[in-house]
Amino acid sequence: MNNTRPLIVISNDDGVSANGIKTLIDVAKNHADIVAVAPDTKRSGQAHSVTVINPLKARLISDTEGVKIYSCNGTPVDSVKLGIKIFSDRTPDLVLSGINHGSNVGNNVFYSGTMGIAIEALFEGVPSIGFSLCNHSADADFSETVPFIDSIIKNVLSADKLYKQFCLNVNFPYKPEGGIKGMKVCSMSEGIWKESYEERIIPTTKKPYYWITGVYEDHEPLPDTEQYAINNGYGSIMPISIDLTHRAVKGEVAELLKAECL
Repeated sequence: MNNTRPLIVISNDDGVSANGIKTLIDVAKNHADIVAVAPDTKRSGQAHSVTVINPLKARLISDTEGVKIYSCNGTPVDSVKLGIKIFSDRTPDLVLSGINHGSNVGNNVFYSGTMGIAIEALFEGVPSIGFSLCNHSADADFSETVPFIDSIIKNVLSADKLYKQFCLNVNFPYKPEGGIKGMKVCSMSEGIWKESYEERIIPTTKKPYYWITGVYEDHEPLPDTEQYAINNGYGSIMPISIDLTHRAVKGEVAELLKAECL
């Protein structure tokens, strides 16, 4: 590793072998030294979970000039924690997550391992960005996102200050007609993941088991939201804060509960 270059830590929730993280490493290594630590298998939907019962294990699977890649048996957040605290020889300048196979808009943010990684970096005081592509296929083509990701990384690293109060949630449409038109800074979509559970029967025991299923619903997204931008061929950028306080209703809650409002 060259201490004169920036250092970027990269992780994901689709696993260390996923095409998305391979693409992200290839783009980011043009700007910085890379330490990538990712789960050894797909671990989507694990949000901000960490491993507290079993020991964490990681192994170095690739060490080339300026790029080290590790596989971890833990969650996405376990992986980025190891990347920042154990495998980096200095404080990272930036944490990147993704590129996720599938979108992370609306309430998906709260379930997303991709965004769990980015938010964990905020807890560590490191600027961070989560990238997602609106295609779940393992063979999805990420090439159209490359120039946009390259520009975002370059601009963030060259900024006068790197923001540590929020992270960025970036989503790309998949091969819209005419190509991706550009990027829009957006508000969070109001869409939600409508879940259901499919019951099946274990043949040998005749006992039930369940598979989660469902669809994402956002039928008429508002014009300033992520889904609206994506539906119209643009990539979306949403700043996310870890402060979840709903300040607009503090006074109302204080009045309802007869409590002092600070």
